[in-house]
Amino acid sequence: MRNLLTPKNCGAAAVALLLLASTMFAADIRDEAGFFSESAKSAANERIRALERKHGADIRIETYAQLPAGQGAAARTWTSHEKEQFYQNWIISRSQATNAKGLFILATREPAHLKVAEGKSLVQRGFTQADKLAVRDALIANFKTKDYDRGLTDAVSQLETSFAKLSAAGRPVAHNAGATRSGTTLYPQTSHAGTRNGPAGGGSFGWTGLIIMIVVGVLGFMLLSSIMRGLFGGGGAGYGGQGGYGAQQGGYGG
Repeated sequence: MRNLLTPKNCGAAAVALLLLASTMFAADIRDEAGFFSESAKSAANERIRALERKHGADIRIETYAQLPAGQGAAARTWTSHEKEQFYQNWIISRSQATNAKGLFILATREPAHLKVAEGKSLVQRGFTQADKLAVRDALIANFKTKDYDRGLTDAVSQLETSFAKLSAAGRPVAHNAGATRSGTTLYPQTSHAGTRNGPAGGGSFGWTGLIIMIVVGVLGFMLLSSIMRGLFGGGGAGYGGQGGYGAQQGGYGG
């Protein structure tokens, strides 16, 4: 067992842990409405993670079968403005709950409605109204024909096209890498690390060394996440009232 606990092997374990953590805390698709197949969600998530790694802007997609409890009956009497305001507030609430600051897509099955919103930092980097409309239209066109997987695939393809130009639009001024700000990590994360004493001396790396490597790896990942948020958005750049955001919505029911 000791022979396996070499610095080289422990370093490889730390790298593997970082890769696992990056997968765990990557953007996801929350499909409570059951629009998408598992294969479509898996493929889309992989492409979304690649976009996040490359451009540092988070993407979140959430769908619900219906409105939150108690809102279904009231929704039938809403004006267009009231409906827009409700979905706007809902996205603000969900973005705060998930610490999302990039692109947020929210859709409901009943009523048939879809909304796309972008964070202020994304706008500052060149994400335009036309980009947002293209994402929305890709979804709605396929949702109307109930080809939900195709809608998801086409929307991610559109995001890949739109995000490809973000670097050309200019990145925000980098913050001091040593400065950290509360609540600005790209993904919420928790760490539960136990301790266990291992053999010391005799040139053996031991359990203590392995634990240290793992802890250092996790802390390094958390620091990297904070730096990425500092570089690409944070603070008032979210969906809340102070940061502001643009939104585009529409029904897709037939």
